[in-house]
Amino acid sequence: MAKRPRIEHAARVFTSVEDINSALRTQNQETLVQDLTALRNQLSIRPGEDAISPQDARLLLAQHWLEHVPGAHDLFGIWDSLTQRQNSLFALLVSVLSSLLTLTSSHYTFQALGQPIVKTLLTPTYTRRLNSYLGGTHAELILVTLKLYNALSSFAGGCERKAVMEAFGWELKSLPKLLNMRRKSGTDGPDALIKPDIRTLYVLFILSFISPDSPTQVKATFVEQHREPLLSIFKGLIQDSYPVVRKVLEVCFAGLWSDPKIKRTSKISLFNESTISHVLKLYDRSAAEDDDLDHVPADLVHHFLLAICTRPGTGICFKDRGWYPRESDGDDESGRGRIYNRILANILKTLKVNEDLRQQELALKIMSSCPELVSGYWSSAALTLEPRLSSKWIANISFFGSVLSQSVPIPSFYLPDSTLYHPTPPPLSTIIENILPSVNTKAHFSRGLHSSAGLVQHCTALALAKCLTKYEEVVDAFREVEVALEESDADGQWSKRRRDLEREVRKRVPDFQVIVAFSQQKFSEAPPAMTPGAPVPVPPANNPTRAALLAESAQRLLWMYQRCLPLVVAEARFDLGKLLQGFVAEEKVPEEEGMGEVAAADKLHVVRQLHVLRLLKDSDQFVWSGKMGSSSQSYLAVLLSAYTTTDIPATRMALSHLLEHILAESILFQDDPSEPYLWLLSLPMSRRGRGTESPDGASLTDEGENVIAFLDDCVQRCLKTPYRYIEDLHAFDNQSTPNTNQAVAAPERTEALPSPLLMTVLEQLEIKVSKKMLSASDVLALATFVRKLMFRLASTQQDLSFLRQVKERLDSMLHGKKLFSEFPVVTTAVRREVGLLADVLSLTRETSSAVQNVSDEVRGFLSEAEKMPIPPTKEARRSAAQELVDWLRLLDAPTGSAEVARVAGVLCQLHPPSLKMLLEHLSPASESIWTGLEVSSRYLELRQHLPFDFLFLHSGEQQLADPTCRAILAETAFGLGEPSLVEAKRAVYLIGHRLACDVVSEAKGGMFFLLALILKKASTTLPTDDFGALKAVVFIHSRIVKSYLRSGSLPHVIAEALHRLVQDSLDPGNVQDRELLSDTCSHWLEILMSDLVDDPIQVSLASTWIQYFQPEQMFRLLDSIFLDAPSIESISSTSTALALLGAVLTAVRDSMTVGTDSGQELIRRLPKLVALYSQMPSAILEELIAITLQSSLPAYHDGRRCGDNFEETYIQDITKQAELQWSRRLDRWPADLPVQVFLTQDSWTPSIVIIISGLIYRGHLPRGAIMSWLSSKDCTTQSLAHFIVVMHAFLDVTSSQGDELMDDDAWVTHFSRILDAVLDQALPQSIRSVASVCISLLTRLVPSRTSDFIATLVRTVQAFSVTEINSPMLSIGRQLHAHLPQHSEGLTTVLINHGIQWGTRFFAEEEDSDFDTVIDDLTLLARSASEVKPHLVETALGVVIQNRFGHLSSINLITILLSRVHLKPVVINRHLQSILQHASFFKYAGNMSTDASSTREVIVQLLHTLFNLHPSNTCQASHVEPLVRIYRGTLSKADGLILSIFRLFEVERKMSIASLLCKWSATPNMLSSTSLEAIHSLDAILLLRTCLSFPTWRNLEVLSTEKASSHEVQLYDPIFLILLFAQMLAENPPESAFAWVEVFRTNIASLLIKALSSKNRAMRDIALCQLAGLWQYLENADVQERPHVLHILTLLKDVLPPPGDEPPRRLPSYTTLLLLHALRGIFYPSNFSYPITARFLLQRPELDTNDVPMLYNMLYSSSDDWKKERGWMIRFLSDGMMSSADWRVLKGRHTWDLLASLFQSSEDDRALRVGILEVLANLTCNAQATMSLVLKSGLLSWIEIQLRTYKDTNTVEWIKILHNIMIIVDPGKLEASTNGEWRTVICRCLLILTENPKSAHPSAALLQAVQATLQLSLLPGPYVANMRLLLHQLAECLKVLEVSTTVPCASTRILPKTPSRPLYRAHEIHETSPTDELLQIWGASVEALWRISMTLQETSESWTTITSRMLVWRAIIGVTDGLGEWTRMEVVSNMSV
Repeated sequence: MAKRPRIEHAARVFTSVEDINSALRTQNQETLVQDLTALRNQLSIRPGEDAISPQDARLLLAQHWLEHVPGAHDLFGIWDSLTQRQNSLFALLVSVLSSLLTLTSSHYTFQALGQPIVKTLLTPTYTRRLNSYLGGTHAELILVTLKLYNALSSFAGGCERKAVMEAFGWELKSLPKLLNMRRKSGTDGPDALIKPDIRTLYVLFILSFISPDSPTQVKATFVEQHREPLLSIFKGLIQDSYPVVRKVLEVCFAGLWSDPKIKRTSKISLFNESTISHVLKLYDRSAAEDDDLDHVPADLVHHFLLAICTRPGTGICFKDRGWYPRESDGDDESGRGRIYNRILANILKTLKVNEDLRQQELALKIMSSCPELVSGYWSSAALTLEPRLSSKWIANISFFGSVLSQSVPIPSFYLPDSTLYHPTPPPLSTIIENILPSVNTKAHFSRGLHSSAGLVQHCTALALAKCLTKYEEVVDAFREVEVALEESDADGQWSKRRRDLEREVRKRVPDFQVIVAFSQQKFSEAPPAMTPGAPVPVPPANNPTRAALLAESAQRLLWMYQRCLPLVVAEARFDLGKLLQGFVAEEKVPEEEGMGEVAAADKLHVVRQLHVLRLLKDSDQFVWSGKMGSSSQSYLAVLLSAYTTTDIPATRMALSHLLEHILAESILFQDDPSEPYLWLLSLPMSRRGRGTESPDGASLTDEGENVIAFLDDCVQRCLKTPYRYIEDLHAFDNQSTPNTNQAVAAPERTEALPSPLLMTVLEQLEIKVSKKMLSASDVLALATFVRKLMFRLASTQQDLSFLRQVKERLDSMLHGKKLFSEFPVVTTAVRREVGLLADVLSLTRETSSAVQNVSDEVRGFLSEAEKMPIPPTKEARRSAAQELVDWLRLLDAPTGSAEVARVAGVLCQLHPPSLKMLLEHLSPASESIWTGLEVSSRYLELRQHLPFDFLFLHSGEQQLADPTCRAILAETAFGLGEPSLVEAKRAVYLIGHRLACDVVSEAKGGMFFLLALILKKASTTLPTDDFGALKAVVFIHSRIVKSYLRSGSLPHVIAEALHRLVQDSLDPGNVQDRELLSDTCSHWLEILMSDLVDDPIQVSLASTWIQYFQPEQMFRLLDSIFLDAPSIESISSTSTALALLGAVLTAVRDSMTVGTDSGQELIRRLPKLVALYSQMPSAILEELIAITLQSSLPAYHDGRRCGDNFEETYIQDITKQAELQWSRRLDRWPADLPVQVFLTQDSWTPSIVIIISGLIYRGHLPRGAIMSWLSSKDCTTQSLAHFIVVMHAFLDVTSSQGDELMDDDAWVTHFSRILDAVLDQALPQSIRSVASVCISLLTRLVPSRTSDFIATLVRTVQAFSVTEINSPMLSIGRQLHAHLPQHSEGLTTVLINHGIQWGTRFFAEEEDSDFDTVIDDLTLLARSASEVKPHLVETALGVVIQNRFGHLSSINLITILLSRVHLKPVVINRHLQSILQHASFFKYAGNMSTDASSTREVIVQLLHTLFNLHPSNTCQASHVEPLVRIYRGTLSKADGLILSIFRLFEVERKMSIASLLCKWSATPNMLSSTSLEAIHSLDAILLLRTCLSFPTWRNLEVLSTEKASSHEVQLYDPIFLILLFAQMLAENPPESAFAWVEVFRTNIASLLIKALSSKNRAMRDIALCQLAGLWQYLENADVQERPHVLHILTLLKDVLPPPGDEPPRRLPSYTTLLLLHALRGIFYPSNFSYPITARFLLQRPELDTNDVPMLYNMLYSSSDDWKKERGWMIRFLSDGMMSSADWRVLKGRHTWDLLASLFQSSEDDRALRVGILEVLANLTCNAQATMSLVLKSGLLSWIEIQLRTYKDTNTVEWIKILHNIMIIVDPGKLEASTNGEWRTVICRCLLILTENPKSAHPSAALLQAVQATLQLSLLPGPYVANMRLLLHQLAECLKVLEVSTTVPCASTRILPKTPSRPLYRAHEIHETSPTDELLQIWGASVEALWRISMTLQETSESWTTITSRMLVWRAIIGVTDGLGEWTRMEVVSNMSV
């Protein structure tokens, strides 16, 4: 059919409404078409157009048109007049309507114009037309119709989207065709969304219903009812353009996956495997499809799939159990349970991991998130792992290694929701599949390593290495679990699984011989092969990097086999030492700096060497003393040679670790494993060039080779006959010790002798020198080596006599006559080494004057050396540096600092590490090192080349006296790497040797200062144990240091240094530090107790050590001072005794402050201390007496707050001290204490205040004496703060004894002074608080002055400025109102009125949380106020609303005040409107989150108060309407108050609130248009929970929700929902099938059925009425499920009696529960219970209400889902147990007996046991059921058997069940029936539960156990035998809790924990307290335990523990009433008795 030619006409422009009307009234169809076309074009929005402006001409024209023609009825008139075949006109009309809706929807103010059009279009007439257009063939009409539907869906933000969804013809068969109607090819570009085709429009229309701005209800309905159209989008997505694909995926993620309110099952059913398979096709589009290179569809789908597939708990990725199988059936022996992520498992199979890196990344991240999928992947993925040289195989093996390299899922090893490890390990099959999968791994790896292709070998080796690494990680993780579970290797499950895993791994890895053969291949151009043998043929190659890679891989595998599978290596009989062949020869010198980086092959060779060294270190098969093939060298010589020649730090460190390891384990160094390190340090590191000669012509060979060859020979000899050399060593040691001192010195040796290898070295050196078997160069090298070794050994010995004897022997064997006369220079150098050895062992530093005379020859040589050009190569530079050092060694002429500086300068240019050799070869007699090298200024530059030992050796008096030099020495004392204890000990020994030398005092002082610096640094760098060991070396093992510590005459500088040493390193309060000085302290104690005590010098020296005395030593010395003195007066007259006494008293004082318990000792000496104080008052004596008295008084007995002296601390520290003080409360104080001496002091100190207060509390100050002192003028001269404390003690004791005070004028004076303290802001808050208590006590205890005192207080408050508030004054008001309510009314009123005035100004300022406590105090006081000024409250109310609307304390205060005043109705209305119109009203009042629940509650409470003040005025529709938006329909307190406001409105206005509540919506911040929509908005899951946990206490008469538990406050209010349902039936019953389905899917009908089990008659009556109405409407409803619903309702009707005047009888819960599950199943047929309940109901003509439905069939099911059915049945039994009638139903079928037997037989089924415990919890909430179970079924005995038999972790649950039993039963009846045995059984059960609590929440278990024990103790009957033991166990558990409980400072207010509900139902037995409430839990436990202890017949040990803690708890909360205060008052009363 030919296209009609396009005729161009002049486009008409409409400028007014008249033009449009005239155009639309035309009768000419052609003209009408033209005019409509022009109108459409004029109103159309162009593709890509920006947002429409409010002044847009099109919008204004549409506005005017629709204002004159509302609803565009003229267009609809034309539409109605057209015939069906006029498609072009239809298209124009629909297009114009679409444009009108788009324009009017653009701005909120114009949306009302478009609303009538929307309403008209959504009528059935027009929706049928539009749907018919979609089924037609006219493409343009279909296009514009879809545009119109899109405009309808998006109109006004989608407000009519739900109606559009219901109106659209989803059932049209032509809809799938629309998805194939694309724009012709070539025109589809990046503007696909701007100018969409039919498919794109249809896709956008479908997506609009799941877009992020759509209500959740709409999205959920669409996904559930119209999922097919949504799924059809993905089938053609592969052909869509990039913008469309992006739109689809973005909407799906943001609209569906990001909406948590949509059921996850619905989302997953949408994104099933089929959908994902369509999405995966987009990976094929991997190139950019437009100009933007980022627009790649493959990237887009990749990120989408990563988002939904790789995050556990999000998308289609479920959180599983890791390597553990899904909890499966008990008989599943294979351990392969099902997995949750079945979709992901199937997706993994289809991913092309070897073709696309994106898909490979997706697969890796999926398996990383879901490690349980790895084990099943290998068999299903069918990856080709057969080795072959192909890119696909390389990709496969690479992916294989990447999967196995993923981390071990250690979190899955923990128990669910716990930090405890699972007692059983994962299945072996799963573990091994994650390490070495069963895909013929062994064969593939073996063939791959034998392959002729190097790339195949390399990839195979890498994959195998990754497998072994994974195995090692798994084994390490298992070992950690074994340690945590304290398993033994023999019977532990984890250790057994580890051994099983090792056996399985050994089966799956290639044989070790395969690895050996791989490592022995001769790779071309690689370094030489390491072992001879028949190599596997490989093709020749010219790539050294390739050969190095293969060699490195081979060595890596050898090392990993040794590390992971040592038994496999041991069985192979492979000589590991052969790996060292060519080890040194392979060393390659790096290229020069100018030649670039080291070649890759060389770097790989270094890594190779590291593998070999690590392998040798880990192996116990390495025989290091064996020979290297046919060579005479041993393996040790090879390693030593490599150690001395390598320049690579990593290799040198690995060699060092290996050599130290193998030598330390040999017999050579068995006494000191750290000695090999010193031998290695002493090896020569120099490298001489060939042909080097000395000045006398002697050939100088490489020293390293010579020394190593000599040492190798010595080691071999020593190993052959080790005991011979050990005997020689000890014989030599005996010769070095004189006979006279041998007996003394031998026991004192604490260090080991050097290695016997030293004797071998000396022997062989002597033999070879005497026989001229060594060259001159060799002798020089060995002499240097021995000299450096001897010096370093000196740093490990305390006694140098042995080493000096060795020096003498060395001197003898290297005598000049025995050396080389032909080489005098070398001979002189050798003798110089012997001389240097003598110097370093003597450690003397005598500077020779000849040093200053430097010859011209030396200067000339240095000048030439400085002018010498720098060699180009590194090796040449090193050789030049060595030559310079050799010249210095061979030089027989003195050198000065300048020469050393010049030498160092040249060495720094040539080879900086040679500076260390320079330092080692210089004579210590020269001070040229420090000045020549400028160490002080260049330390950071030279740090790596300055070892401590030689630097200290070259330190003279000047350096030791210089603090900078000492700091440098201390810095180097810990080694060059990590701080080491070994290095620090060496430094200490060297310092000790230097101290033993006869040096001047200044140098010794410097060394002690240096020692102090080293110890100070060690305290911060070394671990605690190492630091303690170092201190032991200094203060115990070092004889020289101990001698100085005991010296009685020391120079000042040494004494000062020793003082610094002790002060910086030792703490007098540390017990271990005191032990270090025990010998020294004993020495000084003996001196002080001898006749030398009169020597002032000795006393001064000894005073330093007194503070380190043990307490008993201090008291011995104190008693000695008192005994030696003729009288107390004589002590004060002797300066020496006085100084000594002061030091002793100070030490005793300090020891008491650090926790030493010496109180009893001090109490016995208290009279002497007091007598001494009366003779010579001193602060030390005051403090000591105060500490003594305070230590024997109960902690916090005076009522002070805990936390005044610290910020935060552990309560364990507080309770320990409190318990100690409580144990000493009965210590007898001397009766003859001269107490008046303290009372009459002119000026008090804090210590005197403590003393006087303690004397008052203990009754040692008679009341008469105190009264007379208070009446005198002396008391007024004392500090006000001190006076208040004493006054409080006196008043506190008087009040505790119930006495009153006589009237006296002095009280007025004291009252005024104390009141001044209350008002003084400068005083500490603690003093002001005590003063407020004194004011309260004084007012109460002087009855004759009470009125005057209160009047004074009133006047004081009235004089306050309105800008200040006095918190202590508020406290006074509260205390007086509590004790004197009649007298204090006026004061309370004045305080409240002033507080309101202050608050009004305070609330107007910025919020300050510091005053929250003051506001809370005002609130407490306001509750008792009677005469509050209304105008003040009115002003404060306005300020709070304006500035503190979200402040909890402020709103609480104003709510209390409103209930105390009478405000005018107009004022109430004004403020009510201010609240409702507040900008943040919905933010706070509508927020249902847990954090904001308290704020919402107080705001609603305020509203409730305001509404009830003047209901006739406040109950207006405008006031109530905003409450509908914040009402959530739950049982929370806030919603209960709102519901009562609604009820108040109806009562006052005599009208229903139904018209307002029809707009209610369960969705926050949303309103419904009808009551039906309100029903649809309900949360189905929450409504189901409401049905299952139906609040039986709810009734129609009382609307309060105060009885709701913490679980029930989250449920819907059944009353509200039933009434809302009634309104819906009356006004807006469902009309469509979808609407009916939505109603039933909310579970509202199930709630009506459940309400028939309510105890409230009215609720049953109204629920039955609604069910009758539902039946009536259903009879005529067009719903597919109608017969099923009517069948259920018929069964329900048959069990009810005929209608009558009486309300319907209550149905058993099990009947209604069954019916509601059956009804829900009809509309959720996917639920597994639906066929079961349906079958049960269909098989019975009527229901038996006296039977438990489906009990046996479900409990003992034999179906495949038996476990699920059994669990469902147990939950059913739990939910149905609500009343005694339900118990009778259960009892008739012996249900509990069945459950008990199931519980006993299912120990491993944790879920089953928990479910049965929930049933038991509900049973024990019913009195009849509990009594029957206890008396007839032996419930208590059964519980005891379970607790003794099974290891259960449900501690909290068991305790709560026992608590339920004790509360609900009739104790009198049980007592008579069991003769008290029932209480004994409960006590034994609690003992079992608290003996070793296994709960994951021990704090919660403790609190529940304590509360249950308290309930047990309060039961009537005789004493329970085990109650004392139970109390003791609970007290021990309390101590465990104290370890992790902290106490904040006193400024933090701690509120006591509110006790929980008395009965615990099923949903409450698992609830635990949050961990941030540990302190409150501890306090509640203490109070309950104290109450328990008071019920015992006699005092127990636990009573002491608990009472001391009771005082601590009272001090923490700081309350002045309650149990804690009563306890304190009783304690105070008994203290003074």
